[in-house]
Amino acid sequence: MATHALSVKTSTLLAAAGEYYVLSRLCLRGYIAAQAPKGAPNADLVITDVAGERLYAIQVKARLKGSDNGWHMKQKHESIMSDHLLYCFVDFGDGTMSLPTTSAFRSRPSCRVTVISLAFSTT
Repeated sequence: MATHALSVKTSTLLAAAGEYYVLSRLCLRGYIAAQAPKGAPNADLVITDVAGERLYAIQVKARLKGSDNGWHMKQKHESIMSDHLLYCFVDFGDGTMSLPTTSAFRSRPSCRVTVISLAFSTT
């Protein structure tokens, strides 16, 4: 088996895997979801319902099981407050042999998202 050097950082691939996972879960639940253009501020994905009545930007954070089990965000992400910005956290656990777990929150820290929480149910 030939080994090829990857020119893409592992963190970039993990981020893409998280975004695609969230996209697939949303689409399977009947939402219209797409990747935001690369470099779009504050959004990895955009989502709406089929009627176009609810529009959200989504920032996806993905990880493999970390040694401290924490989520690390840059200061700019922690300071953004918007009723239409959601954070989706995807934990891929030990990698390909475990099912991902997900959580979704509004950018306002104490407000749990209900509009899309079922889209991320792994049960």
